[in-house]
Amino acid sequence: MTEKAVFKISGMHCTSCASLIEHTLKRGKGVETIRVDYSTEEASLEFDPVLLTTQSLREAIAELGYEVVSER
Repeated sequence: MTEKAVFKISGMHCTSCASLIEHTLKRGKGVETIRVDYSTEEASLEFDPVLLTTQSLREAIAELGYEVVSER
């Protein structure tokens, strides 16, 4: 069973920033789908909660130099 999350991300300056986040998280185990939209500053994900937590996803985004400012 997968979980869904939507993160509001600050620090993205262009579509390349969104692509970096998307491609980096997509390579990790447990991410089923991901879509990062620069214009809305949001990342929508479906992930396996056995392999990942929202906190670990937040940390991975932070390691890239961006900040998750809210989650739904």
